Amino acid sequence: MQQRYYSLDIVRGMAALSVLLTHWGGWTFSFTDSTTKHVIVFFQNIFKFSLWNGGGIHPGVVIFIVLSGFCIHLPLAASPNLIAQPGFWRIFTLRRSIRIMPVLFIALLLGIISLLVIGSDNSLERGQILSHDVFFSFLGISEIVRFFGVTELYPGNGPLGTVAVEILLYASYPFLLFIHKRFGLIALLGLGMLSYSSLVIARWLGVDPSYLHGTYFEFLIYWIIGAISAVIFAKGSLNRKDTLMRVTKIIALCYLVYLLIINFVNIKGFHVVSTLFLALIMGGLLIIFLTIESKMSQKYLKVARVLAVLGERSFSLYVVHTPVIFTLLYFFGEQNIIPMENYSILTLLCVFLMTEWMYRYVERPCHKYAKKLRL
Repeated sequence: MQQRYYSLDIVRGMAALSVLLTHWGGWTFSFTDSTTKHVIVFFQNIFKFSLWNGGGIHPGVVIFIVLSGFCIHLPLAASPNLIAQPGFWRIFTLRRSIRIMPVLFIALLLGIISLLVIGSDNSLERGQILSHDVFFSFLGISEIVRFFGVTELYPGNGPLGTVAVEILLYASYPFLLFIHKRFGLIALLGLGMLSYSSLVIARWLGVDPSYLHGTYFEFLIYWIIGAISAVIFAKGSLNRKDTLMRVTKIIALCYLVYLLIINFVNIKGFHVVSTLFLALIMGGLLIIFLTIESKMSQKYLKVARVLAVLGERSFSLYVVHTPVIFTLLYFFGEQNIIPMENYSILTLLCVFLMTEWMYRYVERPCHKYAKKLRL
């Protein structure tokens, strides 16, 4: 089996870019009326109609979680005997920790620095910023204590909450494998749907959405869908052209249903159902993309390698963009250092520069070190 699939990085890069552009467009273009703003608004309207109309979790995040489940389980799906090797879970834990935690901590520091800079001119006392919320965030237990009234988790860098949930999913991976092996696939899907259904019911009962969206209980089913997609791909279930075409048609039909839900169904809490459709669509697309890529010639793989560059930096881009935008918004926006029509483009450039720094000097070295760990 091919060791590297560029399709995964391409999809990952597009997901990260969609989150960045949503935040960038929403936060920076409220201050000016320029041609650039109108162009961004035009593409935002297309994005809203085709992928997300403002309800529930951002689709880029859903894609990230499906990808996570797919990538984590693909090695075991391809070689089930790996889990029987001595030290498997120790190496798994070390690799995940080395790849995630250094980037997470530095991104958290960036968020704190951003708040300190902004707070110095907005009567925010340092005690309000460097509070118990930061303590919980550094300990990595923020996604647990959030249900006990803690609301300012990952101060200055909210997207890190998604990363924390992903870490919880890594931690529950052995348990999920046990459920699958002991009780079968239906039980595993049932567990995910039970968790997911509790969110729908809670939303209908009027529970604050901030306590529901972006939590482990929502992401679990997306992660399971990703893992099941990895199994289907590893078994080569779509290698036949006619099967591939049938699955493509089913995915297209699901996407039409998804469009109808997000644009025309106005039922309280129903957008939660739409994100489940999106996860299923993404799981199917991953199988299709990788099946096609596995049949590509080296000529086309070289092109795919270029397109995958952003995806390699997607994690860094996701965790640094919020504090960078907020800090520059303060310096260039509120302080009027430069004209606002130039601020938005400069902000985007700075985000990519900070992303490259994080990738080169933090994320990539961690990846290289983690790869050296062998069973």
